[in-house]
Amino acid sequence: MKITARLCNVLGFIALFVLSARIVPPVWLTQRQADALFEFTQNIGVDYGDFYLACMILMHLTIATCAFVVIKLLAKWIVRQRA
Repeated sequence: MKITARLCNVLGFIALFVLSARIVPPVWLTQRQADALFEFTQNIGVDYGDFYLACMILMHLTIATCAFVVIKLLAKWIVRQRA
C-alpha cells in the first residue's frame, strides 16, 4: 500500500510540474535584463540558452512544489475535519 501511495505522490508531482509548464508562460526579459543575464553567463562560462532554460525549469519546479505541499496539507486538513 505504501508503494502505491508513494507512486501516486511521484506521479502527482510530475503532473503538477507538467501542468505548471503548460500554464505558466516563460518569463520575458527586458533588453537590459537580457544583456545582464548574457554578461553573467559569459562570466561564468555557461551557454545563455541553457542557463535560461535551467532557470525556467527551476521556476516550474518551485511552482509544482508549492502546489504539491498545499494540496497535501489541504488533504490532511480535510481528513482531520471529517474525523
